[in-house]
Amino acid sequence: MRSDWGGEGGKDFDQARMLWFRGGSIASHGHHDLNSIVVYAYGRPLLIDPGRTDYDDPLMPELIKNRSHNVLLCDDLQMNHASPNLHAWHATPVIDFVDNSYADIYPGVEHRRAVVFVRPDYWVVFDRASSKAEHKYGINFWLTPPAKVEPTNAAAFSCDPEGSNILVKVLNSKGVETTERKGTLDLGGHRSDIPVVTFWKQEKQSADFATLLLPYPKGATITGALAEYYSDASGEVCVIELPVS
Repeated sequence: MRSDWGGEGGKDFDQARMLWFRGGSIASHGHHDLNSIVVYAYGRPLLIDPGRTDYDDPLMPELIKNRSHNVLLCDDLQMNHASPNLHAWHATPVIDFVDNSYADIYPGVEHRRAVVFVRPDYWVVFDRASSKAEHKYGINFWLTPPAKVEPTNAAAFSCDPEGSNILVKVLNSKGVETTERKGTLDLGGHRSDIPVVTFWKQEKQSADFATLLLPYPKGATITGALAEYYSDASGEVCVIELPVS
């Protein structure tokens, strides 16, 4: 999902907003990254995939795991090699939409992830994890450093004064537990610590997350209320406001 390709002759193409969505299968050398997303905006990556390192490096097995990707986590389980079920993929001048699921992404667990791109500015990611058993589900995000986490708001954001940044905020945050840790990636032999935030829900039947991904350019700030998520007689409603200056 991409906002644009720049102006005349591709001028300023690097200022576009882009999201990659992984909806395939895990190959023999593949990582556990089904339904993962990666975001780039305004000149730099903001939600990253840490990639890989040398095969004989002790870090390599860690980088393969689901917890090293922007995916749904389930307890301490590792992903199955499940097959995708693409429900929808639409691109329009106003909104892009993709909807994909895995019936058995973890033992007895289905994960359905839909992404709405409100052109050209931001995304809302909808996750539903379903099972007959009780599980602790988390949605995992690797942010480009530096970053801050606000557990009481179920939010995290990068905060580089010299570059673009992104806000990651769970809109339906009731019952959400927020954890943070440091991940590691290998940049040509140079190790770098990466802020990783996970938003958790403990549920028996199903867990739902609606998450705002809002990138903003260098020098911009976020002020005021950002979003509201509530239920009415017609169902769940998500209202987004963008007080970015």
